[in-house]
Amino acid sequence: MVPLRKHYDPNSLPRNFDAEREWPGKISDIRDQGWCASSWAISTAAVASDRFAIVSKGDEAVSLSPQYLISCNNRGQRSCEGGHLDKAWLFFRKFGIVDENCFPYTGQEETCRFPRKYNLIQSGCVPPFGVNRKEKYKVAPAYRLRNETDIMNDIIKSGPVQATMKVYHDFFLYKSGIYRHTDLSSQDRTGYHSVKIIGWGDEYTENGVEKYWVRTDYFYRSLYWIQF
Repeated sequence: MVPLRKHYDPNSLPRNFDAEREWPGKISDIRDQGWCASSWAISTAAVASDRFAIVSKGDEAVSLSPQYLISCNNRGQRSCEGGHLDKAWLFFRKFGIVDENCFPYTGQEETCRFPRKYNLIQSGCVPPFGVNRKEKYKVAPAYRLRNETDIMNDIIKSGPVQATMKVYHDFFLYKSGIYRHTDLSSQDRTGYHSVKIIGWGDEYTENGVEKYWVRTDYFYRSLYWIQF
């Protein structure tokens, strides 16, 4: 992905931000991904869903289908065994995807039943009520953000963003508060996990002020804070 250069004043960014408060009713719910390594597809569909809702001011507050990516984006991807974010966004941009009602999430390796050249109507999908849409949902070219203030600025301007985190065994013990990776498992990484960042903040601790991201996690079906 091409890095995106932003022109803004980093000092103007607020200390705390929550997309769910900024755009109530336009941020998609957390989904349980089940026993399927599909965070690459779920986080892609969730970020796009939120941005469609935000940019349309709620007129297209649609839940897009991660199952469509799992089942139909099969070139260079591994379905429930993992996938690449750049390939997911490229497929999304070129062919588009359908909504959740048209292809519900099962968390399994299902056969794609939608020809790529078909639009929503030809695919047997029903557009959201009051929306005059025939084509599948497509996105602009994906881009990469360079640093933490770029991420903040992009969330404020456009909505939640997607990120990938390294997952260590100590993460499975997380309960609440700010997750901090411990040195006890520094060499004990279990893999990678894609998430949606919806905001940030800071907290006074015994170590001083600690900044954190607010992320939605699809494996745990939870919202949590993770240290910058």
